[in-house]
Amino acid sequence: MTWQECKYLIREDLSRSCDQCSKRTAFRYLLTNASFKMTFWFRIGNFLCERKSVIRLFFVRVHYKRLMYRTGIQLPIGTQVGGGLQFKHFNGIVVNDKAVIGRNATLFDGVTVGVNLRPDGDGGSPVIGDNVVLCSGAKIIGGVTIGRNSIVGANAVVTRDIPEDAVAAGIPAKVIKMGGGEYVSAYLKHH
Repeated sequence: MTWQECKYLIREDLSRSCDQCSKRTAFRYLLTNASFKMTFWFRIGNFLCERKSVIRLFFVRVHYKRLMYRTGIQLPIGTQVGGGLQFKHFNGIVVNDKAVIGRNATLFDGVTVGVNLRPDGDGGSPVIGDNVVLCSGAKIIGGVTIGRNSIVGANAVVTRDIPEDAVAAGIPAKVIKMGGGEYVSAYLKHH
């Protein structure tokens, strides 16, 4: 990742919090907005990790680890995450380092994106598409794919693939409505 790509991802994350952001607003959000603070230091950590800048990476990791404990968001440096990541509420958010998350993902509190441990050792990692909203307590387990413009309802447990533009809920999660893209676009417009 180049520095320009890192800045672009940071701008995308910030644009989810405010529409017209100046440098002053960005600095204020970095100090006061826990979601942007997490994503900012996550992006800096990923940039330094690829650069093999050991000393700087050490200090960023220490600061980032402290932020993870304070917010309750476990998002390991090195995870593949597209721009526009946003955490709406904090505490209990766990993302596996092998998961892949697309652009403009929104994660609420209690979300788990993890692997399924099987006896053969290969349970697979989740792939989450662009513009996906994972509501409070959603669990995405194993090598499943969640299509873009989808919503996973509160406390749903996803163990099978979810198609694009779907709303899924329940334990185990089932598609309860197609056309989730309308809800996601309305959600992204208002939040």
